[in-house]
Amino acid sequence: MRNEVGLGVTMQESEASQEARLFCKRPASRWRHCEALGKALALGVLTILFGSICCGCASTPQTRYYTLDMSPSGTAHAPCDIKIERIDATEALSRKEILVLRSPTQVEYYALDAWVENVGELARRKLQAEFGRNPDASRTLTARGRLEHFEQVDGPAGPEAWVQLRLTFQNRDKRPRTAPVLEQTYEVRRPAEDSGQGAAANVVKALSSALEQIARDVTRDMVNL
Repeated sequence: MRNEVGLGVTMQESEASQEARLFCKRPASRWRHCEALGKALALGVLTILFGSICCGCASTPQTRYYTLDMSPSGTAHAPCDIKIERIDATEALSRKEILVLRSPTQVEYYALDAWVENVGELARRKLQAEFGRNPDASRTLTARGRLEHFEQVDGPAGPEAWVQLRLTFQNRDKRPRTAPVLEQTYEVRRPAEDSGQGAAANVVKALSSALEQIARDVTRDMVNL
């Protein structure tokens, strides 16, 4: 009987010791479990954020940049050497986005189609390419200009390019206050024909063609100078 009692007491003590050991181990086990769960949640959040950022980057549309066709057309034959010094532009043309005149009173800009540099410098380079340089000529004229219009115009017949440019020519060897030998405003409109490359590309091509026409008109006006 005593042995049974003693055995029962010993078993109770053993069970109590086991419970105590388990109790002591539980906080560490719980901590490790919470720590692992926290790491898993953090990793999941980072994965979602990274995926969202990558999707946002992939879906952001890229701006398309344009320049004029600087290849000379070979149709402007000036009787003298011409140096285009500078061409300015109106404030409306100071933005790099291509200007669109929707109506006589409504102006918009292409959202994703822009000039690679300011339109005044592009027009200067294009005209200089058309005139070329003739250092052996007996006369050299310098020119400055101002772009009043250099844009797309939306009309009933479809979009067209509109260029209006005022040019002032002077003899290079004359003082700045000397009266210009030629001062004229040139205006050309060209249909922005579909080239299969998009609306902005069509109008850029038409604007290049319009400046080629202006170069021809200038050389025609210089015949009797």
